[in-house]
Amino acid sequence: MKQTIEWLVGGQQGEGIDSTGELFAKVLVKSGASVSTYKQFMSRIKGGHTNYKLRASAEHSYYSGEKIDILVCLDQETFDMHEHQLKKGSIAITEGEEISITETELGFIKAVFPLKSIAVKLGNSLAKNMISLGISGSLAGLEVSYFEQLMEELFEKKGEKVIETNIKAVQYGYELAEQYLSTYRMPFGEQLKKKAMKPQLFISGNEATAFGSFMAGCRYLSAYPITPASEVMEWLAEELPKVGGVVMQVEDEIAGICFAIGASYSGVRAMTSTSGPGFSLKSEAIGMAGMAEIPIVIVNSQRGGPSTGLPTKHEQSDLQQMIHGTHGEIPRIVLYPATIEDAFYLASEAFNLADRYQCPVIVALDLGMSMNKMSVPAFDVDRVSIDRGKLLTDDEASDYEETHFKRYRLTEDGISPRPKPGMKHAVHTTSSNEHDEFGYICEDVDNRIKMMKKRLEKITDAQIQVPFKHNPALESEVILVGMGSTYGAIKEAAAQLQVGHLHLQQIHPLPIKELEKIFENKTIITVENNFNAQLLQVLKQGMPIHNRSQSVVQFDGNPFTVETIITKVREMM
Repeated sequence: MKQTIEWLVGGQQGEGIDSTGELFAKVLVKSGASVSTYKQFMSRIKGGHTNYKLRASAEHSYYSGEKIDILVCLDQETFDMHEHQLKKGSIAITEGEEISITETELGFIKAVFPLKSIAVKLGNSLAKNMISLGISGSLAGLEVSYFEQLMEELFEKKGEKVIETNIKAVQYGYELAEQYLSTYRMPFGEQLKKKAMKPQLFISGNEATAFGSFMAGCRYLSAYPITPASEVMEWLAEELPKVGGVVMQVEDEIAGICFAIGASYSGVRAMTSTSGPGFSLKSEAIGMAGMAEIPIVIVNSQRGGPSTGLPTKHEQSDLQQMIHGTHGEIPRIVLYPATIEDAFYLASEAFNLADRYQCPVIVALDLGMSMNKMSVPAFDVDRVSIDRGKLLTDDEASDYEETHFKRYRLTEDGISPRPKPGMKHAVHTTSSNEHDEFGYICEDVDNRIKMMKKRLEKITDAQIQVPFKHNPALESEVILVGMGSTYGAIKEAAAQLQVGHLHLQQIHPLPIKELEKIFENKTIITVENNFNAQLLQVLKQGMPIHNRSQSVVQFDGNPFTVETIITKVREMM
């Protein structure tokens, strides 16, 4: 019985490729499959090749795969680009003038259907995508009723006629597959029927991050639209007004972070979201938040750089910028969720860390996680707790009975009680210049040393609940180390290689003591999507692993495949 099915639809940007892929993915999720997706598109509004790839499996998986069982080609370019991913038994559905079914020399089936002309006869010239979905659904052994239910939900606002024509097109696709391809069916759906189906979310990393922020009490976001981070703002723009929150689409990236810092200073949980070039523009303000000790959460979804680079392609090359970006030295915490579930929980934890340590907390994502959806179990919202740290209530502030409150009071843990503006007995001064305990500008040498130690040392022992995910392999002397959306590919590669796998979620400050124990006498191989092996450099700065560490890097704009990781790691072992 087939355990997984890999499917890809491709065509020209603007032809509804994304919608078609998403619809098929939702049907698979509805059928009970675990689905992981990856979409590729050009950085333009219309035109150029685009595709939507998915891998559905009976067991939960974090990897969107590398081969194709069913290839839906809405243009010739798609077939030419993806033919090499087909294997014996795969089926390529292509457009042509007459119906023909051919077994190729490579062992895959090429099925030609006049999709456009059939769509016109059905009364909807745009329905070729739906016909191809029907063919795909039949081949995968999925029940047509799932398509019908979804059409009614999706097109409810467009009326009965639209629902009816689309259902008719999908049903026609089923009939075509039954008539011409019945001997090539892949009974994946039969496998799913044997498993108990539990409700699943089908959600992207951006949406999960926004959701986690919302549940943590974030009520303000100011940002400027940028790929691939915009979805964070779009999700919160829908949800925050319902609970009295605010989303500001501001004039640029600098305003995006400065507005959020202002909101946070007033006591509201606030954040900003961006991608690499936008993060660069926010650098000076990040320094201001660090110096003024104002909590702020910054989501940075990485894309291909530098400059405008590869704006719609995947990369993990902002790591050093997130750890070091700004002038001078400030306290900051950098988190990097390994999965979409982690994106939800780490986003909520980020707000607690920002409040607790009164510093910027950066949540790193990458395009591979940000924009791609995955089916995941429903989030456990009871795991989300809210800790505002030393944010004072009115009564607590009054207890100090100070005419001018010591905002930057020196304490044992380096963290000062924080009043909100306007509180009685808590009139205070905040400054981005070096300052004394009252917030007054002060360049005295002793004061400078005390304040620098207070700010920089307060995060020394900061540690999140799950700083890394670790899957040890018995007696293996090799550990593959990764971050972000490479989790699924590395996990599967490590299992096949029978080596350990560690995925880091707390990038800065590094959980050095815990990592040293795991890395002792092991060979470390980082697997990362950048040129300079930035993750390995970070690890080397914290631990003496220089003579027993290597890296596998890829920086072509595409995510790793399991096959690539295995090949490169075997060359090193």
